[in-house]
Amino acid sequence: MRVQVYWNLHKNIWSIRDAKTRLIIAHKSQLSLIDASFKVSEAGRQRVLRERRKNVHAYIEGLLEDVDCSVAATLRRVRYDPYKYNYFMVDEHPVFYASSVIFNEDRSVWILGG
Repeated sequence: MRVQVYWNLHKNIWSIRDAKTRLIIAHKSQLSLIDASFKVSEAGRQRVLRERRKNVHAYIEGLLEDVDCSVAATLRRVRYDPYKYNYFMVDEHPVFYASSVIFNEDRSVWILGG
C-alpha cells in the first residue's frame, strides 16, 4: 500500500496516511519507505509563506517497508525549508525520488546510497 509520511508538529511523531484516501492510518517514531517520491504542494507552500504558519503541504510518498541500513554505503540527509526552496534537498541539490528512505524519531530523514 502506498502511503504518505510527514512530521506531525502537534504530536511530535511521523504521521502515515493512505495515499489514496489521505486518511491517517498510523503514527510511528521510526519507519522506512521504498520507491519514494518527494512531494511539495506549491499552493500549500505559498500559504506558509503568506501566513508564516506551517501546514501539511510537503510529504514523502512510497511503500512502507523495512530497510536494512547495514547494507547502505552512505546515508544522505534530506532537508526541506519552505522559506528557501519549493522542493526537498540533499547535499544542496533537489531530490524528487529515492529507492529507500529512512525516517528517524529525531525528525531527520535520510536516503540510502550515492
